[in-house]
Amino acid sequence: MARVFLLLTAFLTFAFCVILFLTKGFVSYAVFANTFILVLITSLLIILYLSSQSGSIISPIGYFILSLLVFVLARPIIGLFLPMQYVEAGFTESYVGVVETVAWIGIGLAFIAFGFGLVKPNYVIDKLSQSSLCFPKSRLIYILLVVASIGLLIAFLIVSYQKSKIFSELNYLDALNDQLHSHFFLFFIAKNLVLISLFFHTSQRAVLFLSLLVFIGSIGFLILGLRGYTVAYFFLFMFFLNERWAINKVVLLGIMVGLVYIAGVVLEYRVGHAVYDGLGDLIFKVIHQQGATFEVIYGVVNYLNEVRSCIGYKEYFNGADFGSCVDTSRGVFWLQGGFASSFYAEALYLGWGVYIVLCFLIGSLLKVLDVLTFLRRLRGASADFSSIFLFAIIPNLVYFSRASAFDLIVKFCLLWLILFMVSALWNIFRPKYEVHS
Repeated sequence: MARVFLLLTAFLTFAFCVILFLTKGFVSYAVFANTFILVLITSLLIILYLSSQSGSIISPIGYFILSLLVFVLARPIIGLFLPMQYVEAGFTESYVGVVETVAWIGIGLAFIAFGFGLVKPNYVIDKLSQSSLCFPKSRLIYILLVVASIGLLIAFLIVSYQKSKIFSELNYLDALNDQLHSHFFLFFIAKNLVLISLFFHTSQRAVLFLSLLVFIGSIGFLILGLRGYTVAYFFLFMFFLNERWAINKVVLLGIMVGLVYIAGVVLEYRVGHAVYDGLGDLIFKVIHQQGATFEVIYGVVNYLNEVRSCIGYKEYFNGADFGSCVDTSRGVFWLQGGFASSFYAEALYLGWGVYIVLCFLIGSLLKVLDVLTFLRRLRGASADFSSIFLFAIIPNLVYFSRASAFDLIVKFCLLWLILFMVSALWNIFRPKYEVHS
């Protein structure tokens, strides 16, 4: 029944947004249109959550919804209740342009819901059950890889602390150009070693320990005022912790408030002075600031021709800075910093047809992750390939809304390819290994 409601609400959201575009309803009744679209989007997100197999907010679906609400929809939703600026930088904000942006987000979410709802869970379960992936097991190799990763993470934390002292001499943006990132490779090598170690040992305790290890290592980013990586790996740890011990919703709410508070403190640390007037002001402003990704989508929707003049498809696929082109196209000419990018903005830039296809693919991908999580809980989080897969993909899912158009899809496909290749190679060499052992 939830699946039927999901598809019906997705269709209503898509139909209403299309009618607005065809009738130019943004101009005639913009306030009503904006409110009604957001009601449809909120309903769609609630039904999407209720349609999931995992049954927890600490899950791939929960993280997807959180990413969308915080980074994309925070400002439009807050704007329903409080007077505020949806777009703080660049050319003068157009409310009609805001509503058009919300409508395109609604269309994208509708097709994500179509992708999620049309892929039947039993089909995914059958396919995953037929996947007889197996990997070499060696506790010695696992221990060596983990010890190496611990050493690299300790080195990363030490260098991060040493480099943080530069903030006493330079402001944050100047410090970014002072090779602040030159040691980040230590963390990413350590993280990859952790992922490789999971091929050799994937018990529930090991996965929980390694997620905690990577999270502790990611605090090195927080020391330098970079919140994103630490938050992503914290939610990775929360996912595996929740598998072992279900986290109470009240505790989860407290954690959320704590994360918002830490994000505000880190911002004040960056700028070197107080920014907020009390806890209430801090919570409101931090959520508003995290919703800045909406400005990137607004820029593409309202200045698409200018964006395409700044960056052609060839430059885009060659890795040119998409976010800076969106910034300059909408009148943001900062010498340092910027609004980065967004899945929705890049997908819209590529054309409405590509946008619809990519959103549908994301929905299908979410269904696979949802069923994978459900199967782990059904089987007691069994030590199989899903540990490696979810360990690698969840941090990307947390920041999905701020990533590029192909980031999550490409990583999803590459992970499957790597898992199948490693399993195939092991099946070829395993008989020889077992004979000699």
